Amino acid sequence: MARKKSSRLAAEQFIEASNRIWDFTQECVSAGLGKQAVTWAYEMALIKIALEFEKLMLGFLVAAVNRDSSTFSAAKGVDFPPHMNQAVCEYLITGGGFFDVKDRGHLLGHIKKCVGADHPLYAAVAQAKYRSSLDLLMPLRNFAAHESPQSKKAAKAAAANSRMSSAGAHIKIGSRLWDLMADLERLANDIADAAPY
Repeated sequence: MARKKSSRLAAEQFIEASNRIWDFTQECVSAGLGKQAVTWAYEMALIKIALEFEKLMLGFLVAAVNRDSSTFSAAKGVDFPPHMNQAVCEYLITGGGFFDVKDRGHLLGHIKKCVGADHPLYAAVAQAKYRSSLDLLMPLRNFAAHESPQSKKAAKAAAANSRMSSAGAHIKIGSRLWDLMADLERLANDIADAAPY
């Protein structure tokens, strides 16, 4: 495993994955599948893009902490060495568990704890132009994955849609999935452009 993690590489990998997810969705739409099958394809796309986004954010955090652990050290009250390898950074960020993003506010909290509010990663995620997509992604993903009354309520609130029957039915209307994915790709590029590595 390489010692350094690259934000630019993380962004490239996310965009490649996003393109594959979009291609899968369009293949399902073009295959003449029934309405329910297409809805499920969109739900799978939501789950996959949310997974890839979490991997992207963890990759950005690992790259940032790998380069400079001072903010993370201050937050934890432990003096970590200035440059740690990827595996150690990931373990410290996740606590040995998995990286989970509940919504934009939760993500900003992770970033602030790891690298501070003055870091370009925080500034990019905090931009108002990404708020609606980041606030929508995880509630829709949770509704697609769990279909619980709580996840449905959260998804409907995030989408301002009182008649949502399923996450897939909501996201397949018009260009909603494309717009969401394009926003996430723009955010990935903004972060990669701002990162010096």
